[in-house]
Amino acid sequence: MNAIEKFWAMIYSGDEEIREEGFDKWSEFNQNNPKYMETIKENFSKKFYEEYQGKVLHDFHVLNVDILCNTRPPRKTEIKLLIYDFHEEYGKDLYFYLRYTGVKSYSFHSPDMDIEASWYGDIFEVTADGMLKHRIALINDACIEITFKNIRMVKAKKREVFV
Repeated sequence: MNAIEKFWAMIYSGDEEIREEGFDKWSEFNQNNPKYMETIKENFSKKFYEEYQGKVLHDFHVLNVDILCNTRPPRKTEIKLLIYDFHEEYGKDLYFYLRYTGVKSYSFHSPDMDIEASWYGDIFEVTADGMLKHRIALINDACIEITFKNIRMVKAKKREVFV
């Protein structure tokens, strides 16, 4: 089990003390690896990497999750997360889609479906088989994990979002 898997498992433990220790280990990982994303950036498109690095997604809301699941041929599954700049740090009514293609696996965990799905933090990692894994921590102990081949960040217009 790598360092990310260890602290991630701790964060979603049923024990409050273990969760706090998990968040501490995540902070410690970030402090010890300030250039972590640079070590894996070749796994992303240049456009995505620049767009992602230019945003702080903390407190964005996850408004919608669309899953297009195709089992034939394998790995044609696609996931789109619609996120919204709740604090309007980047301008009024800013919406983005995070579009994952070549999805191998995904999981969504929420202890309460009536929560506001606000982005707490996230981390990417490269898996042993060369895929990428995006782990997203949401408030109220909710999380999203997606293992995928490619990701794009696409700005959406408000009129596209609510059709």
